[in-house]
Amino acid sequence: MTRPLWACGNNSAGWRCGRVPTRRQRAGFSLVEVLLALFLVAMVIGIASEVTGNSVRNMRSLKESTFARWVALNQIERYKMDIAQGAIASPGADSGEAAMGKVKWRWLREVSNSSSDTLFEVRVTVFRADDSSEDDPVIMLKGYVPAS
Repeated sequence: MTRPLWACGNNSAGWRCGRVPTRRQRAGFSLVEVLLALFLVAMVIGIASEVTGNSVRNMRSLKESTFARWVALNQIERYKMDIAQGAIASPGADSGEAAMGKVKWRWLREVSNSSSDTLFEVRVTVFRADDSSEDDPVIMLKGYVPAS
């Protein structure tokens, strides 16, 4: 006579009362199951490291473009101050270097007439100081200032 399931007590292995577990039930995980789990863990680690690497590259690029934008904005403001002091009041080009964020930057400021008689167009192109090429600026910023 078999005992009812409620009479078996607390059996954590989940076996029925009076039955001896088979070797398969006692063995644990098979080799295929372990390899599949390792494969999944390796995939997750690979994807996570790729995402982290992209994030670091994007952060560096964003930091560089932010500093370059500040350099360009500073040059537009300096031009405005020069106009206010009467030092410069005509279109032309100017260049120089500036330090921002522990990096040296090279800038090129070009001032030209705009379609309005009361405004100058100021275009500031910023390069890394160690990059001698004029082909690949970090940023190019355009602004308009009163002619005088």
